[in-house]
Amino acid sequence: MTKRYILWGGVAALTFLFVWQQIQSVRLGYEVEKARTSIEDQKRRNAYLKLEIERQMAPAEISRLARERLKMSAPAPGAIVVLDTGRTQDAAAASPARLARWPKAALRTTRNWLLAARPRPERAAP
Repeated sequence: MTKRYILWGGVAALTFLFVWQQIQSVRLGYEVEKARTSIEDQKRRNAYLKLEIERQMAPAEISRLARERLKMSAPAPGAIVVLDTGRTQDAAAASPARLARWPKAALRTTRNWLLAARPRPERAAP
């Protein structure tokens, strides 16, 4: 009789362990799928944010923001005066190629200022 109880106890324990293992397997499967879904969502959000950064750093967008938010405009003809300091190096430094880079440098400076001044989006709690 005692052997029979031990045998049934062993069968019950093995059955319990098998059921527990199956439940844990299903639970972990759901967790893995949830993690995969989260990863895909984060990848899509990352791609969107990269596109948004590229859009906001485009020279046309920076120029638009400078005109609208900062009320900047192109200088009037004759508003820029180049002073002659009498040094010969200044003439070489003010070459047309170097002067052509000035608008890009101004756009970079304006872009950096706008990026620093813009409100930051709030992060969602994980």
